[in-house]
Amino acid sequence: MDMSHLQGERHLDVGCDTGALALAFARLYGTLPTGVDVSRHAILEALRRGLNAHHGAIDTLPDQDSNFHLITAIDLIEHVVDPEALLKEIGRRLRPGGVCYLETPNIESRVYNLGRTFARLTRNTPARIFERLFPDEHIQYFSKTGLKLASARAGLEAVHLSSRSLRPSDIATSAPIGLAVSAIDATSRDRLLLCAVLRRPDR
Repeated sequence: MDMSHLQGERHLDVGCDTGALALAFARLYGTLPTGVDVSRHAILEALRRGLNAHHGAIDTLPDQDSNFHLITAIDLIEHVVDPEALLKEIGRRLRPGGVCYLETPNIESRVYNLGRTFARLTRNTPARIFERLFPDEHIQYFSKTGLKLASARAGLEAVHLSSRSLRPSDIATSAPIGLAVSAIDATSRDRLLLCAVLRRPDR
């Protein structure tokens, strides 16, 4: 995919953690990166690595930190109490025609469907397996339809919705369970992660 159009464009990574994604984008595509995260420790590390980073939620950014061409929000929206408010704030920070790319667990995936079924049948036993799939910090989950509707209510257009798998090594569990989850995911049309490209209308 040709990403040359990102050269010199402003990029905001929401939930930037220590800045790895934003800085990698800058190296690969010549973007001008900014990060924001609620973890003070993560922001201190991001600043140490040279990222223009802010501690807090996206709505605490100075007003001049707007008009971004690209905003990324990876593994974030499932953690917030009001996802529509988050999406509205993302839209406010995008320039007209700007895009947001986000990823979140796909509740329609075969892995989550099987997980819900086994959780009911076994009453969440063994608990450690279901705590990995449904951690307490995940407040809510999205389907493609749900994310599209939430985006529309926030004034954003969902221009692309898809799903993707995780490599076994990227699944935070033991190797055998990671391989099993990947094998189940590979048989499903709806994969483990929901990926969306959202656009702020030009008007």
